[in-house]
Amino acid sequence: MAYSEDEIIKVAPFFGGEEAVSVVRALMKLGDSTDESIAAETGIRINVVRKILYKLYDHALVASTRVRNENTGWYTFYWKLQLDQLDAFIRSRKRRTLKKLAARLEYERSHTSSPARTVPKSASPSKKRWRQHSDVRNVTAH
Repeated sequence: MAYSEDEIIKVAPFFGGEEAVSVVRALMKLGDSTDESIAAETGIRINVVRKILYKLYDHALVASTRVRNENTGWYTFYWKLQLDQLDAFIRSRKRRTLKKLAARLEYERSHTSSPARTVPKSASPSKKRWRQHSDVRNVTAH
């Protein structure tokens, strides 16, 4: 199933809130771009942009290409969105949530008392105490 750009915008907050949404929008607008150009486009500090890109990369929602500058020897990374990986990410999140819910259900089932539990006679209040208690209520209610 192919997802549109709207769906990646809905998923982006998982990776850094509104700043992640801005980063994703910049990637959609710029196409292949460096973290510096994304930071300039969004106005977000470069270290925050990099954190978001690394989180997206960890979930395969962006890809990077490393290019070496022959003069300086430094590498420049070019980032691009991988919308085709969004389906796998969403399925993975759904599976993880389903496992957590199943574990919680099992825990709840194993830690609830049975509804047929009876109270021992020694623990139940006597009729005399009930009458005394109700008489006190009736006096204070008038």
